[in-house]
Amino acid sequence: MADLRCYICKGSFPTNFFNKDRQTKSGFSRSCRQCAKSRLKDYYYRNKEKRNLITLANYYKNHEENKRKSREYYYENKDAAFKNCAKRRTAKLKAIPPWVNTAHEDRIKSIYRVCINTTKKTGKKHHVDHIVPLQGNTVCGLHVWWNLRIVPADQNLSKGNRVWPDMWKG
Repeated sequence: MADLRCYICKGSFPTNFFNKDRQTKSGFSRSCRQCAKSRLKDYYYRNKEKRNLITLANYYKNHEENKRKSREYYYENKDAAFKNCAKRRTAKLKAIPPWVNTAHEDRIKSIYRVCINTTKKTGKKHHVDHIVPLQGNTVCGLHVWWNLRIVPADQNLSKGNRVWPDMWKG
């Protein structure tokens, strides 16, 4: 088939540069993939707040149903849940370097103790968080006292297993 012309950048490209669109006569969208991608990206950034509010509203609208489904999935697939827990324990054990001595272990235990006491005092659940994740995609941290911090549970759960770009800037 002949090249198609993008109505945004006015470039002429082969059909594999265009998304399929059944509503058009040619069967392909009027803009090339690159232009369509940049338009969608612009739309996303212009309407980020609105989209976040809609996503949050949908989350709370379906919250109880999602919790129920999650609980059902857990009980129907306990083997998968146990496998994931074992994987996490193994990763934690592998993340403890061989030079860690009892003094290091005592400091780690004291951080966990302080976390429990903080939860009791504030009445708000707290977690011990690894600053550099133990199972990151680009970098894996160690299970040592200087890689641990106490954070509110909701903050830790929303953080996920990500490493931020400026994490090494202190």
